[in-house]
Amino acid sequence: MNVKTTDILCAFFVYNPEYGRREGEEEQKLFYYFPKTISSGERVQNVGFSEAVVKFTNTFASKRDFVYDSLSTKFYHIYVRVEGEFYLGATFSRRRADSAGYPLRRDVLSVALQKAYSMFHLFFGSISGMVVSVGLEPTKQRLEFFFSRYICSMRLSPTLIDDLIEGVRYCSASSKVTIELLSLVSEVEDSYPFVRYSMILFNDELLHCSLPGQSRTTFFHYVAMKLLPMSMRTELRLELQQQHVDDHEGKQVVRRGHFFFNTGTGGGDMGAEQRSFAKLPSVYLRIDDSIDDQQFRLLVYRNVGITWAMLLECREVELLSQCQFFAEFEERFNPIIESVMSALSDDEEKVMHSSGGAGSAAGSCFYLFHDANMSEVRGSFVSRSQIGQAGSSTGAPPAEVCSALCDLKEQQDNQNYFGDVIAKADGDWWVAVKRSGSCRLYVALHLKNGSLIDVNEELCKLCSTISNGHFLLD
Repeated sequence: MNVKTTDILCAFFVYNPEYGRREGEEEQKLFYYFPKTISSGERVQNVGFSEAVVKFTNTFASKRDFVYDSLSTKFYHIYVRVEGEFYLGATFSRRRADSAGYPLRRDVLSVALQKAYSMFHLFFGSISGMVVSVGLEPTKQRLEFFFSRYICSMRLSPTLIDDLIEGVRYCSASSKVTIELLSLVSEVEDSYPFVRYSMILFNDELLHCSLPGQSRTTFFHYVAMKLLPMSMRTELRLELQQQHVDDHEGKQVVRRGHFFFNTGTGGGDMGAEQRSFAKLPSVYLRIDDSIDDQQFRLLVYRNVGITWAMLLECREVELLSQCQFFAEFEERFNPIIESVMSALSDDEEKVMHSSGGAGSAAGSCFYLFHDANMSEVRGSFVSRSQIGQAGSSTGAPPAEVCSALCDLKEQQDNQNYFGDVIAKADGDWWVAVKRSGSCRLYVALHLKNGSLIDVNEELCKLCSTISNGHFLLD
Protein backbone atom coordinates (compact mmCIF):
# COMPACT_ATOMS: atom_id res chain seq x y z
CA MET A 1 0.00 0.00 0.00
CA ASN A 2 1.39 3.39 -0.98
CA VAL A 3 2.43 5.91 1.64
CA LYS A 4 0.72 9.32 1.73
CA THR A 5 3.47 11.89 1.45
CA THR A 6 1.77 14.21 3.93
CA ASP A 7 1.98 11.46 6.58
CA ILE A 8 5.79 11.70 6.67
CA LEU A 9 6.34 15.22 5.28
CA CYS A 10 7.16 18.08 7.67
CA ALA A 11 7.77 20.84 5.13
CA PHE A 12 7.84 21.46 1.38
CA PHE A 13 8.94 24.72 -0.19
CA VAL A 14 10.09 26.47 -3.36
CA TYR A 15 12.71 29.19 -3.06
CA ASN A 16 15.31 31.20 -4.96
CA PRO A 17 18.39 32.45 -3.02
CA GLU A 18 18.85 35.33 -5.48
CA TYR A 19 15.87 37.12 -3.92
CA GLY A 20 15.75 38.79 -0.49
CA ARG A 21 19.49 39.30 -0.11
CA ARG A 22 19.12 42.21 2.34
CA GLU A 23 18.72 41.66 6.05
CA GLY A 24 15.06 41.52 7.05
CA GLU A 25 13.92 40.61 3.52
CA GLU A 26 14.82 36.90 3.69
CA GLU A 27 11.19 35.82 3.35
CA GLN A 28 11.21 37.15 -0.23
CA LYS A 29 13.29 34.11 -1.17
CA LEU A 30 10.22 31.94 -0.60
CA PHE A 31 7.83 31.36 -3.49
CA TYR A 32 5.78 28.63 -1.82
CA TYR A 33 5.71 26.91 1.57
CA PHE A 34 3.76 23.94 2.95
CA PRO A 35 2.21 23.76 5.49
CA LYS A 36 0.89 27.28 5.83
CA THR A 37 0.63 26.93 9.62
CA ILE A 38 4.42 27.26 10.01
CA SER A 39 5.50 30.66 11.34
CA SER A 40 7.40 33.14 9.18
CA GLY A 41 10.51 32.86 11.36
CA GLU A 42 10.67 29.07 11.04
CA ARG A 43 10.19 29.29 7.27
CA VAL A 44 13.12 31.68 6.95
CA GLN A 45 15.20 29.44 9.20
CA ASN A 46 14.50 26.36 7.04
CA VAL A 47 15.41 28.22 3.85
CA GLY A 48 18.59 29.50 5.48
CA PHE A 49 19.54 25.96 6.48
CA SER A 50 18.94 24.83 2.90
CA GLU A 51 21.22 27.56 1.56
CA ALA A 52 23.92 26.53 4.03
CA VAL A 53 23.72 22.88 2.94
CA VAL A 54 23.95 23.84 -0.73
CA LYS A 55 26.91 26.19 -0.22
CA PHE A 56 28.79 23.72 1.99
CA THR A 57 28.29 20.88 -0.51
CA ASN A 58 29.37 23.00 -3.48
CA THR A 59 32.50 24.13 -1.62
CA PHE A 60 33.85 20.58 -1.37
CA ALA A 61 32.39 19.15 -4.58
CA SER A 62 34.36 18.95 -7.81
CA LYS A 63 31.31 20.08 -9.80
CA ARG A 64 27.97 21.64 -8.95
CA ASP A 65 25.26 19.12 -8.20
CA PHE A 66 21.49 19.46 -8.51
CA VAL A 67 20.55 17.30 -5.49
CA TYR A 68 21.59 18.14 -1.92
CA ASP A 69 20.62 16.43 1.32
CA SER A 70 21.25 16.45 5.06
CA LEU A 71 20.44 13.91 7.76
CA SER A 72 19.84 14.69 11.44
CA THR A 73 18.59 12.59 14.33
CA LYS A 74 14.96 13.59 13.71
CA PHE A 75 14.73 14.80 10.11
CA TYR A 76 15.88 14.12 6.57
CA HIS A 77 16.28 17.23 4.40
CA ILE A 78 16.55 17.11 0.61
CA TYR A 79 16.82 19.94 -1.92
CA VAL A 80 16.63 19.71 -5.71
CA ARG A 81 17.71 22.48 -8.08
CA VAL A 82 15.01 22.32 -10.75
CA GLU A 83 15.87 25.30 -12.96
CA GLY A 84 18.36 28.15 -12.76
CA GLU A 85 18.52 29.11 -9.07
CA PHE A 86 15.10 27.73 -8.15
CA TYR A 87 15.07 24.91 -5.60
CA LEU A 88 12.43 22.49 -4.34
CA GLY A 89 13.05 21.57 -0.71
CA ALA A 90 11.45 18.95 1.52
CA THR A 91 11.87 17.90 5.15
CA PHE A 92 10.75 14.42 6.22
CA SER A 93 10.24 13.02 9.72
CA ARG A 94 12.46 9.98 10.26
CA ARG A 95 10.24 8.71 13.08
CA ARG A 96 7.06 8.88 11.02
CA ALA A 97 8.82 7.30 8.03
CA ASP A 98 10.01 4.40 10.20
CA SER A 99 6.48 3.93 11.53
CA ALA A 100 5.16 3.78 7.96
CA GLY A 101 7.93 1.34 6.95
CA TYR A 102 9.26 3.74 4.32
CA PRO A 103 13.06 4.14 3.92
CA LEU A 104 14.11 7.72 3.20
CA ARG A 105 16.49 7.54 0.25
CA ARG A 106 18.15 10.39 -1.63
CA ASP A 107 17.79 8.78 -5.07
CA VAL A 108 14.07 7.97 -4.71
CA LEU A 109 12.99 11.24 -3.11
CA SER A 110 14.95 13.37 -5.58
CA VAL A 111 13.06 11.65 -8.41
CA ALA A 112 9.76 12.26 -6.59
CA LEU A 113 10.54 15.99 -6.21
CA GLN A 114 11.67 16.26 -9.82
CA LYS A 115 8.42 14.59 -10.90
CA ALA A 116 6.45 17.15 -8.87
CA TYR A 117 8.24 19.98 -10.67
CA SER A 118 7.74 18.29 -14.06
CA MET A 119 3.99 18.13 -13.44
CA PHE A 120 3.93 21.81 -12.53
CA HIS A 121 6.02 22.66 -15.58
CA LEU A 122 3.64 20.69 -17.80
CA PHE A 123 0.75 23.09 -17.13
CA PHE A 124 2.46 26.37 -16.23
CA GLY A 125 5.86 26.35 -17.91
CA SER A 126 9.09 27.37 -16.19
CA ILE A 127 8.99 29.38 -12.95
CA SER A 128 11.53 31.90 -14.20
CA GLY A 129 9.55 32.34 -17.41
CA MET A 130 6.39 33.02 -15.40
CA VAL A 131 8.13 35.65 -13.28
CA VAL A 132 9.08 37.50 -16.47
CA SER A 133 5.72 37.10 -18.24
CA VAL A 134 3.16 37.60 -15.44
CA GLY A 135 5.11 38.98 -12.48
CA LEU A 136 6.20 37.82 -9.03
CA GLU A 137 2.90 37.65 -7.14
CA PRO A 138 0.92 35.84 -9.88
CA THR A 139 3.77 33.31 -10.06
CA LYS A 140 3.50 32.64 -6.32
CA GLN A 141 -0.27 32.30 -6.65
CA ARG A 142 0.11 29.66 -9.37
CA LEU A 143 2.67 27.75 -7.30
CA GLU A 144 0.23 27.87 -4.38
CA PHE A 145 -2.65 26.75 -6.59
CA PHE A 146 -0.77 23.75 -7.97
CA PHE A 147 1.35 22.43 -5.11
CA SER A 148 -1.32 22.80 -2.41
CA ARG A 149 -3.32 20.22 -4.41
CA TYR A 150 -0.46 18.09 -5.70
CA ILE A 151 1.19 17.47 -2.32
CA CYS A 152 -2.06 16.31 -0.73
CA SER A 153 -2.54 13.72 -3.49
CA MET A 154 1.12 12.66 -3.72
CA ARG A 155 1.89 9.02 -2.92
CA LEU A 156 5.19 7.17 -2.44
CA SER A 157 5.61 3.48 -3.20
CA PRO A 158 7.04 1.36 -0.35
CA THR A 159 8.82 -0.79 -2.96
CA LEU A 160 10.92 2.32 -3.78
CA ILE A 161 12.00 1.24 -7.24
CA ASP A 162 8.46 1.89 -8.51
CA ASP A 163 9.19 5.61 -8.07
CA LEU A 164 12.84 5.31 -9.06
CA ILE A 165 12.14 3.88 -12.52
CA GLU A 166 10.30 6.41 -14.68
CA GLY A 167 9.00 4.23 -17.47
CA VAL A 168 6.00 3.94 -19.76
CA ARG A 169 3.77 0.86 -19.73
CA TYR A 170 2.96 -0.27 -23.26
CA CYS A 171 -0.13 -2.19 -24.25
CA SER A 172 0.41 -5.35 -26.27
CA ALA A 173 -1.70 -5.23 -29.44
CA SER A 174 -2.08 -7.54 -32.42
CA SER A 175 -0.78 -6.50 -35.83
CA LYS A 176 -4.33 -6.01 -37.10
CA VAL A 177 -5.19 -3.63 -34.25
CA THR A 178 -1.88 -1.79 -34.65
CA ILE A 179 -2.46 -1.17 -38.36
CA GLU A 180 -6.03 -0.04 -37.72
CA LEU A 181 -4.84 2.30 -34.97
CA LEU A 182 -2.04 3.85 -37.04
CA SER A 183 -4.44 4.38 -39.94
CA LEU A 184 -6.86 6.09 -37.57
CA VAL A 185 -4.19 8.45 -36.20
CA SER A 186 -2.94 9.30 -39.69
CA GLU A 187 -6.47 10.06 -40.88
CA VAL A 188 -7.13 12.35 -37.90
CA GLU A 189 -3.84 14.25 -38.32
CA ASP A 190 -4.41 14.60 -42.07
CA SER A 191 -7.97 15.81 -41.59
CA TYR A 192 -7.09 18.20 -38.74
CA PRO A 193 -3.51 19.52 -39.12
CA PHE A 194 -3.83 21.48 -35.86
CA VAL A 195 -3.67 18.12 -33.99
CA ARG A 196 0.09 18.26 -33.51
CA TYR A 197 0.69 15.25 -31.25
CA SER A 198 -1.38 12.33 -29.98
CA MET A 199 -1.18 9.90 -27.07
CA ILE A 200 -3.63 6.99 -26.96
CA LEU A 201 -4.06 4.70 -23.96
CA PHE A 202 -6.03 1.51 -23.41
CA ASN A 203 -6.89 1.50 -19.72
CA ASP A 204 -3.60 2.74 -18.21
CA GLU A 205 -1.24 1.36 -20.88
CA LEU A 206 0.14 3.20 -23.89
CA LEU A 207 -1.06 2.22 -27.34
CA HIS A 208 0.37 5.03 -29.45
CA CYS A 209 2.38 8.20 -28.88
CA SER A 210 3.90 10.66 -31.33
CA LEU A 211 5.63 12.71 -28.60
CA PRO A 212 9.43 12.49 -28.30
CA GLY A 213 10.88 10.50 -25.39
CA GLN A 214 11.78 13.46 -23.19
CA SER A 215 8.18 14.68 -22.98
CA ARG A 216 6.53 11.29 -23.34
CA THR A 217 7.22 10.01 -19.82
CA THR A 218 5.92 13.08 -17.95
CA PHE A 219 2.84 13.36 -20.14
CA PHE A 220 2.10 9.63 -19.84
CA HIS A 221 2.30 9.73 -16.05
CA TYR A 222 -0.06 12.70 -15.97
CA VAL A 223 -2.65 11.03 -18.21
CA ALA A 224 -2.38 7.57 -16.60
CA MET A 225 -1.95 8.54 -12.93
CA LYS A 226 -3.81 11.85 -12.60
CA LEU A 227 -6.27 12.35 -15.45
CA LEU A 228 -7.70 8.82 -15.72
CA PRO A 229 -8.76 8.45 -12.05
CA MET A 230 -10.49 11.84 -12.20
CA SER A 231 -12.21 11.07 -15.52
CA MET A 232 -13.42 7.70 -14.26
CA ARG A 233 -15.05 9.33 -11.23
CA THR A 234 -16.76 11.83 -13.53
CA GLU A 235 -17.87 9.09 -15.93
CA LEU A 236 -19.37 7.09 -13.07
CA ARG A 237 -21.42 10.10 -11.96
CA LEU A 238 -22.53 10.75 -15.54
CA GLU A 239 -23.48 7.09 -15.99
CA LEU A 240 -25.60 7.15 -12.83
CA GLN A 241 -27.26 10.39 -13.96
CA GLN A 242 -27.98 8.94 -17.42
CA GLN A 243 -29.37 5.75 -15.86
CA HIS A 244 -31.70 7.85 -13.68
CA VAL A 245 -32.92 9.79 -16.74
CA ASP A 246 -33.42 6.59 -18.75
CA ASP A 247 -35.41 4.97 -15.93
CA HIS A 248 -37.53 8.10 -15.51
CA GLU A 249 -38.30 8.45 -19.23
CA GLY A 250 -38.64 4.71 -19.81
CA LYS A 251 -35.98 4.52 -22.52
CA GLN A 252 -32.44 3.30 -22.87
CA VAL A 253 -29.76 5.43 -24.50
CA VAL A 254 -26.34 4.07 -25.40
CA ARG A 255 -23.81 6.69 -24.40
CA ARG A 256 -21.00 7.14 -26.91
CA GLY A 257 -17.58 8.59 -26.32
CA HIS A 258 -17.19 12.10 -25.00
CA PHE A 259 -14.64 14.88 -24.77
CA PHE A 260 -13.18 15.44 -21.37
CA PHE A 261 -10.63 17.69 -19.79
CA ASN A 262 -9.59 17.95 -16.17
CA THR A 263 -6.34 19.31 -14.77
CA GLY A 264 -7.45 18.99 -11.18
CA THR A 265 -9.20 22.37 -11.28
CA GLY A 266 -12.76 21.10 -11.37
CA GLY A 267 -13.19 20.50 -15.10
CA GLY A 268 -15.11 17.52 -16.35
CA ASP A 269 -17.18 16.26 -19.20
CA MET A 270 -17.59 18.95 -21.83
CA GLY A 271 -21.16 20.04 -22.40
CA ALA A 272 -22.29 22.10 -25.36
CA GLU A 273 -21.89 25.38 -23.47
CA GLN A 274 -18.27 24.51 -22.60
CA ARG A 275 -17.13 23.32 -26.00
CA SER A 276 -14.60 26.00 -26.72
CA PHE A 277 -10.90 25.56 -27.44
CA ALA A 278 -10.29 28.73 -25.43
CA LYS A 279 -11.41 26.84 -22.31
CA LEU A 280 -9.00 23.94 -22.84
CA PRO A 281 -5.98 23.81 -20.50
CA SER A 282 -2.55 24.72 -21.80
CA VAL A 283 0.41 22.36 -21.55
CA TYR A 284 4.08 23.22 -22.02
CA LEU A 285 6.40 20.63 -23.54
CA ARG A 286 10.00 20.74 -24.68
CA ILE A 287 9.87 18.97 -28.01
CA ASP A 288 13.46 19.72 -29.00
CA ASP A 289 16.46 20.37 -26.75
CA SER A 290 17.55 23.27 -28.92
CA ILE A 291 14.38 25.36 -28.46
CA ASP A 292 12.24 26.60 -25.57
CA ASP A 293 9.04 25.05 -24.28
CA GLN A 294 6.14 25.02 -26.70
CA GLN A 295 2.57 25.73 -25.62
CA PHE A 296 -0.31 23.50 -26.73
CA ARG A 297 -3.99 23.07 -25.89
CA LEU A 298 -4.90 19.74 -24.31
CA LEU A 299 -8.03 17.98 -25.55
CA VAL A 300 -8.97 14.51 -24.28
CA TYR A 301 -11.47 12.12 -25.85
CA ARG A 302 -12.71 9.17 -23.77
CA ASN A 303 -14.61 6.08 -24.81
CA VAL A 304 -14.71 3.61 -21.90
CA GLY A 305 -11.24 2.00 -22.05
CA ILE A 306 -9.73 4.24 -24.74
CA THR A 307 -8.22 7.62 -23.82
CA TRP A 308 -7.02 9.86 -26.66
CA ALA A 309 -5.05 12.91 -25.50
CA MET A 310 -4.50 15.42 -28.31
CA LEU A 311 -2.11 18.37 -28.23
CA LEU A 312 -3.46 21.17 -30.42
CA GLU A 313 -1.66 24.13 -31.96
CA CYS A 314 -2.79 27.16 -29.95
CA ARG A 315 -2.91 29.72 -32.76
CA GLU A 316 -4.63 27.51 -35.31
CA VAL A 317 -7.46 26.19 -33.12
CA GLU A 318 -8.64 29.69 -32.17
CA LEU A 319 -9.75 30.26 -35.77
CA LEU A 320 -11.80 27.06 -36.03
CA SER A 321 -15.44 26.20 -35.50
CA GLN A 322 -15.15 24.22 -32.29
CA CYS A 323 -18.61 22.66 -32.22
CA GLN A 324 -18.21 21.50 -35.79
CA PHE A 325 -14.91 19.79 -34.93
CA PHE A 326 -16.38 17.94 -31.95
CA ALA A 327 -19.37 16.73 -33.96
CA GLU A 328 -17.26 15.66 -36.96
CA PHE A 329 -14.74 13.83 -34.79
CA GLU A 330 -17.39 11.80 -32.99
CA GLU A 331 -19.27 11.03 -36.20
CA ARG A 332 -16.24 9.95 -38.24
CA PHE A 333 -13.89 8.32 -35.76
CA ASN A 334 -15.90 7.02 -32.81
CA PRO A 335 -16.98 3.81 -34.65
CA ILE A 336 -13.33 3.03 -35.44
CA ILE A 337 -12.29 3.74 -31.85
CA GLU A 338 -14.99 1.39 -30.59
CA SER A 339 -13.80 -1.29 -33.02
CA VAL A 340 -10.22 -0.98 -31.73
CA MET A 341 -11.44 -1.04 -28.13
CA SER A 342 -13.51 -4.16 -28.76
CA ALA A 343 -10.55 -6.00 -30.31
CA LEU A 344 -8.27 -5.02 -27.43
CA SER A 345 -10.84 -6.13 -24.87
CA ASP A 346 -11.18 -9.51 -26.59
CA ASP A 347 -7.39 -9.97 -26.61
CA GLU A 348 -7.19 -9.02 -22.94
CA GLU A 349 -9.94 -11.49 -22.06
CA LYS A 350 -8.07 -14.28 -23.87
CA VAL A 351 -4.89 -13.51 -21.93
CA MET A 352 -6.74 -13.50 -18.62
CA HIS A 353 -8.46 -16.78 -19.50
CA SER A 354 -5.17 -18.47 -20.43
CA SER A 355 -3.54 -17.29 -17.19
CA GLY A 356 -6.40 -18.53 -15.03
CA GLY A 357 -7.95 -15.09 -14.58
CA ALA A 358 -5.83 -14.09 -11.61
CA GLY A 359 -2.36 -12.83 -10.98
CA SER A 360 0.20 -14.53 -8.82
CA ALA A 361 0.12 -13.87 -5.10
CA ALA A 362 3.87 -14.38 -4.96
CA GLY A 363 6.04 -11.73 -3.39
CA SER A 364 8.90 -12.22 -5.87
CA CYS A 365 8.78 -9.32 -8.31
CA PHE A 366 10.63 -7.96 -11.33
CA TYR A 367 11.05 -4.67 -13.18
CA LEU A 368 12.20 -4.66 -16.80
CA PHE A 369 13.18 -1.28 -18.24
CA HIS A 370 14.19 -0.39 -21.81
CA ASP A 371 16.29 2.76 -22.12
CA ALA A 372 15.71 2.98 -25.87
CA ASN A 373 11.96 3.63 -25.74
CA MET A 374 11.51 4.41 -22.00
CA SER A 375 9.22 1.38 -21.62
CA GLU A 376 8.79 -0.74 -18.51
CA VAL A 377 7.33 -4.12 -17.66
CA ARG A 378 6.69 -5.09 -14.05
CA GLY A 379 5.02 -7.97 -12.29
CA SER A 380 5.27 -10.82 -9.80
CA PHE A 381 6.10 -14.48 -10.32
CA VAL A 382 6.22 -17.80 -8.48
CA SER A 383 9.68 -19.01 -7.55
CA ARG A 384 10.65 -22.65 -7.20
CA SER A 385 10.29 -22.61 -3.41
CA GLN A 386 6.70 -21.36 -3.70
CA ILE A 387 5.50 -24.07 -6.08
CA GLY A 388 3.23 -26.50 -4.31
CA GLN A 389 2.65 -24.18 -1.36
CA ALA A 390 -1.07 -23.71 -1.90
CA GLY A 391 -2.50 -20.60 -0.31
CA SER A 392 0.90 -19.39 0.84
CA SER A 393 2.22 -15.96 0.00
CA THR A 394 5.41 -14.26 1.02
CA GLY A 395 3.84 -10.82 0.66
CA ALA A 396 5.59 -7.82 -0.81
CA PRO A 397 9.35 -7.50 -0.37
CA PRO A 398 10.19 -5.82 2.97
CA ALA A 399 11.68 -2.34 3.08
CA GLU A 400 15.23 -3.62 3.61
CA VAL A 401 15.03 -5.76 0.47
CA CYS A 402 13.63 -2.89 -1.62
CA SER A 403 16.39 -0.62 -0.38
CA ALA A 404 19.03 -3.26 -1.21
CA LEU A 405 17.68 -3.49 -4.77
CA CYS A 406 17.95 0.30 -5.10
CA ASP A 407 21.54 0.08 -3.82
CA LEU A 408 22.40 -2.37 -6.60
CA LYS A 409 20.81 -0.08 -9.18
CA GLU A 410 22.82 2.87 -7.89
CA GLN A 411 26.06 0.88 -7.99
CA GLN A 412 25.46 -0.22 -11.56
CA ASP A 413 24.39 3.27 -12.66
CA ASN A 414 27.69 4.57 -11.25
CA GLN A 415 29.46 1.83 -13.26
CA ASN A 416 30.89 0.22 -10.15
CA TYR A 417 29.60 -3.04 -11.60
CA PHE A 418 29.65 -3.77 -15.32
CA GLY A 419 28.06 -7.22 -15.39
CA ASP A 420 25.14 -8.94 -13.75
CA VAL A 421 24.95 -8.66 -9.97
CA ILE A 422 23.26 -11.00 -7.49
CA ALA A 423 23.26 -10.28 -3.76
CA LYS A 424 21.80 -11.94 -0.67
CA ALA A 425 19.33 -9.77 1.23
CA ASP A 426 17.51 -10.30 4.52
CA GLY A 427 15.94 -13.68 5.30
CA ASP A 428 15.25 -15.80 2.22
CA TRP A 429 15.32 -12.81 -0.11
CA TRP A 430 17.77 -12.21 -2.95
CA VAL A 431 18.17 -9.15 -5.18
CA ALA A 432 19.61 -9.09 -8.68
CA VAL A 433 20.34 -6.66 -11.50
CA LYS A 434 20.93 -7.79 -15.09
CA ARG A 435 21.87 -5.53 -17.98
CA SER A 436 22.08 -6.18 -21.70
CA GLY A 437 22.36 -3.30 -24.15
CA SER A 438 19.55 -0.87 -23.40
CA CYS A 439 17.62 -3.37 -21.26
CA ARG A 440 17.81 -3.47 -17.47
CA LEU A 441 16.18 -6.08 -15.26
CA TYR A 442 15.71 -5.65 -11.50
CA VAL A 443 14.52 -8.63 -9.46
CA ALA A 444 13.58 -9.19 -5.82
CA LEU A 445 13.44 -12.97 -5.42
CA HIS A 446 12.15 -15.01 -2.49
CA LEU A 447 13.87 -18.40 -2.50
CA LYS A 448 13.73 -20.47 0.65
CA ASN A 449 17.03 -22.21 1.45
CA GLY A 450 18.27 -21.32 -2.03
CA SER A 451 21.86 -21.12 -3.20
CA LEU A 452 23.50 -18.83 -5.74
CA ILE A 453 23.08 -21.53 -8.39
CA ASP A 454 19.37 -21.80 -7.59
CA VAL A 455 18.96 -18.04 -7.87
CA ASN A 456 20.71 -17.99 -11.24
CA GLU A 457 18.41 -20.74 -12.52
CA GLU A 458 15.36 -18.75 -11.42
CA LEU A 459 16.68 -15.65 -13.20
CA CYS A 460 17.32 -17.59 -16.41
CA LYS A 461 13.78 -18.97 -16.29
CA LEU A 462 12.37 -15.48 -15.72
CA CYS A 463 14.43 -13.97 -18.56
CA SER A 464 13.26 -16.62 -21.01
CA THR A 465 9.67 -15.76 -20.10
CA ILE A 466 9.61 -11.97 -20.18
CA SER A 467 12.58 -10.55 -22.07
CA ASN A 468 12.10 -11.90 -25.60
CA GLY A 469 15.73 -12.93 -25.91
CA HIS A 470 17.23 -9.62 -24.78
CA PHE A 471 19.36 -11.36 -22.14
CA LEU A 472 21.89 -14.11 -22.79
CA LEU A 473 21.02 -17.20 -20.76
CA ASP A 474 24.07 -18.85 -19.23
